[in-house]
Amino acid sequence: MLEPLPQITPNENWEALSLVGNPDFKTVVSKYNAQYLYWDKVKYNSGKFNPRIVWAALKLNRLMNTVPLKFGSFQLRFGVTQAMQENLHLFDLQMGGIALSPDDSNTQYYLYSSLMEEAIASSQMEGAVTTRKAAKEMLRKQETPKNISQRMIVNNYQTICYLSEHKEQPLTPESLKFIHQMITDGTLNEMQEETDFRTSDDIVVQDAINGEIAHTPPKAKNIAKLVMQLCNFFNMDNSASSPYGFIHPVIKSIIIHFLLAWIHPFSDGNGRTARTLVYWYLLQKGYRFIEFISISRIIYRSKRQYEKAFLYVENDEGDLGYFLQYNLDVMKKAANEMRLYLERKSKERVQALDFMNEGLNSRQAIFIANQKKKKQNIITVKEYETIYGVANQTARSDLYDLVKKDLVKEVALNKRKVGFIVL
Repeated sequence: MLEPLPQITPNENWEALSLVGNPDFKTVVSKYNAQYLYWDKVKYNSGKFNPRIVWAALKLNRLMNTVPLKFGSFQLRFGVTQAMQENLHLFDLQMGGIALSPDDSNTQYYLYSSLMEEAIASSQMEGAVTTRKAAKEMLRKQETPKNISQRMIVNNYQTICYLSEHKEQPLTPESLKFIHQMITDGTLNEMQEETDFRTSDDIVVQDAINGEIAHTPPKAKNIAKLVMQLCNFFNMDNSASSPYGFIHPVIKSIIIHFLLAWIHPFSDGNGRTARTLVYWYLLQKGYRFIEFISISRIIYRSKRQYEKAFLYVENDEGDLGYFLQYNLDVMKKAANEMRLYLERKSKERVQALDFMNEGLNSRQAIFIANQKKKKQNIITVKEYETIYGVANQTARSDLYDLVKKDLVKEVALNKRKVGFIVL
């Protein structure tokens, strides 16, 4: 686990202050503050300066620029560094620059793909054992889950879709329980664990390999009060006149993520619920394109850093800066991946124009172009309906029109079910 922080003496603080005018010292401190490094990184990378003095300067800098955030008897704090502000600016630019029509079939296709990625990655982080290909096929075909791993993914997907449709609702203890129930439906040992807050203090977060305890959540008797505070924080007017002043919505969504995971109100499923609240909060604040990026996919690739970000906060007197910096990097990467994905799909759409010249609509053209790349991939009406976000009758009309044009062949899958394959 983590090395304890050094106990800085008054003399070391004075020495750190005396070096503020030293350009080299200032460069080192600024660099490490931008990365929001913990002591375990500062200790071995301070160059010619005493690492304890560098750490003292970092701590003083962070303490002077933080906002206290009290939950029950627990004191947390957060500050936004210049590096974080730069990440926020880039994220806003990338997300604001995505121009998609909500009624466009391409938009529906992109949205569907992104939601699948998020549902799969978030579930895999919590132990779901499956491949992306198998999970996507299950979601596309709307198949009944065959095991707990598949159920976790379907639950995640359906929950995100539900919150997208109910983004105006406030967060309440009851709605939080409902969201958790949707996410964990059929995956926990007892139904009561899906619908109620935990009543035991035996729940801890621990290392799966050596059993070392990483986080002991607040007592069960305090959960109701802490959850109510979280709901108030979630629903609070986010303006300069609010108790905490204006907090950038992305920063606030990350704090909400941390708080839910830290309170750990449920026996299981807290991580999935916390990451889902990020989407819900940002949708409420007008970040409608948050649905088009998969945050959990990036976190899944750096799961160890994600876990350490929680530990750093706990070890460093509730300093949320570590968790903010990590998640802002995640969001920036996720937005960049989405931008590259859209550029690739835009090129594919241009290629599909050749098929539109044959009298096909944009959905049909993109479908033909995509299916030709996959080769011999059979698709059903239900899959077409789900992928392109259209009604059943529209999906049937599109596919049978393609059959008439000799671009698609109808094939029998069984006595009642048919599929379609591009010729």
